[in-house]
Amino acid sequence: MNPAEPSRLYYFGFGNNELIPIYNIKSVGDGDYHSEELIFPRDKGGKPNLVLLKIEDGEDTGKNYKNGDPVYKKKKQIKQFMWNGKFLSEKKR
Repeated sequence: MNPAEPSRLYYFGFGNNELIPIYNIKSVGDGDYHSEELIFPRDKGGKPNLVLLKIEDGEDTGKNYKNGDPVYKKKKQIKQFMWNGKFLSEKKR
């Protein structure tokens, strides 16, 4: 697999005897990185009646720690979604 090629996870719900596409998670890393994680109400860190999307982006600063690992400038955000039985809609704050 090419490291610049994103890995994807596809989430589906089930309702009215059919699979319903919920969200496509994407993670990619090639120097810089981007990762996404869905957290459902029953998951650790979940919130009642909400699906959380944790997004993290890391930009390689060109510097390294003493152990050789790259130092990243990180940007994190969390988006909140509500599920209506058919799709997720972003909850505005």
